[in-house]
Amino acid sequence: MTAMNNAGIRSIAIGFPKTVRDNQWFIDNQPDVYASIEKRALAQVFNADGANDTSKAFDDAMTKYLRDPFRGTVERRVLDEATSTQIELGRDTALEALRVAKLSIEDIDTILVSAFPTQHTGVGDGVYLAKAL
Repeated sequence: MTAMNNAGIRSIAIGFPKTVRDNQWFIDNQPDVYASIEKRALAQVFNADGANDTSKAFDDAMTKYLRDPFRGTVERRVLDEATSTQIELGRDTALEALRVAKLSIEDIDTILVSAFPTQHTGVGDGVYLAKAL
């Protein structure tokens, strides 16, 4: 009989950049871009006549945002000078997960990495995050 090794998740973490930009930031810091987007948003014509049962719920929910150039988005998180790459953000998040689980890097056999968008298209960020740890 072969021996079975158990696996388990001891900790999980999620990381977001610390810098938050609200809509006013774009209005104040990117006025030309904002004006262009606002102009396009107001000029677009929305027609839900061709909606089917699948798209109707989405169309109904989005209708209230048609005149909003931000389409309902209130704030966004962006990388800053302190955390300049997704790998750094992932590293900091992984280290926090290890701290909470009271584990060291040497205790880890496998890591699962998910980032959107990934810094390394195709291959993904896992190997780069493992190296950063």
